[in-house]
Amino acid sequence: MSQQQLRVNPEYEKILPKIPKEEFKALKHSIQTEGQHFPITANPDLEILDGHHRFRACKELGIEPKFEVRFFPNKLLEKKFVIESNLRRRHLNRFERIELAYPLLEIEKELVKERLENRPRNDNGRFQPCDENSSHGRATERIAEKIGLSHDIFEKGIKIIESAPSDLKEKVREEKVSISSAYNILTKKPEQEGFEPKVFTVWNFTNCDDRFGVPNFPGRIPGQIVQNILHYYTSEGDLVVDPMAGSGTTLDVCKLMDRNCLCYDVAPIREDIKKHDIKEGFPQEVKHCNLIFIDPPYYKKLQGKYDRNSISELPKEQFLEFISKLAKDCHDVLSLDGIVALLISDYVDDKNSLLTCEYYNLFKQVGFTPINRIQVPLTTDQYARHEVDRAKEQKTMLNITRDLYIFRK
Repeated sequence: MSQQQLRVNPEYEKILPKIPKEEFKALKHSIQTEGQHFPITANPDLEILDGHHRFRACKELGIEPKFEVRFFPNKLLEKKFVIESNLRRRHLNRFERIELAYPLLEIEKELVKERLENRPRNDNGRFQPCDENSSHGRATERIAEKIGLSHDIFEKGIKIIESAPSDLKEKVREEKVSISSAYNILTKKPEQEGFEPKVFTVWNFTNCDDRFGVPNFPGRIPGQIVQNILHYYTSEGDLVVDPMAGSGTTLDVCKLMDRNCLCYDVAPIREDIKKHDIKEGFPQEVKHCNLIFIDPPYYKKLQGKYDRNSISELPKEQFLEFISKLAKDCHDVLSLDGIVALLISDYVDDKNSLLTCEYYNLFKQVGFTPINRIQVPLTTDQYARHEVDRAKEQKTMLNITRDLYIFRK
């Protein structure tokens, strides 16, 4: 059989998610240089079920595709196979997975109907009882688990698919608006009173919100930073972890926003922060968390103001070794599609500077995908008047830059 005999079913082609150009280019190169590792799957009518991109790549390369024929008892199970095969694609974001899996709800409903109609009868001719829900679980829960999402976020995605205008759907698809934020827009449910999320990628906060964190703690950040991170990258009920919790800002924000939270510090100053040295890795209880917020010491900026075991006391080489290990440890414990939010500032020194790009590279090296960079400048109030005057005289600059890098596993 040749590739001319294989054909594409337009209905199944609609299911097919778009593949990034670079990924398709890499697929063609792999087939050309290493051969076909996996055969295309087709039905007895030679309609392609799995392997549309491999088929197109072979066609463009002029190579006969390898394929196998698979039989399904009915079209519902065949279509289910097509959808589930495409759900394995790594480049799909959360909403794209929900959109792709959405038809499975109707398929599951029809399959349940078939099973109920075909269940055996008793001796008196009546159907034997069959509790489909108790034996198989709710369809939404089963599908959410299959695509690696919480039941809550899957149902919010369904609401967006069924009710949102096309422009809002597109923003969610492009990850310009989170699933939870879009859901809140549709249901007119404010995330928390008085909160206005930042729309641009420069977040200026001059003061700390009194509700978040212990006042006068060295290195305390405005809780509004954490609010915006959680707004854009988490949902209610998600597990947020802060391994260097300091004044407890993250914990206080999570309580307000109904996120679960585990906070640790090498020298905790609050009872609700657990004592743990992150240099030893993450505790087992954080496994499969949804977001890790990291606000480490900005190298030597506050040297001597934290506990003597703080990483701010380490020499540069050991400090970077720690950050590299921390990046790997984050990757190990995060859930699929989990987020790392890294808040970090440059340390500027004529002889021994440490810029944020070095942290960025370490997180990329362990497999994280960078998805955003937000500027969160430090306030100029950190410098006294005499320091400003001296900088002018000596032609030096005072650093207030701070980057918030968002990475996805």
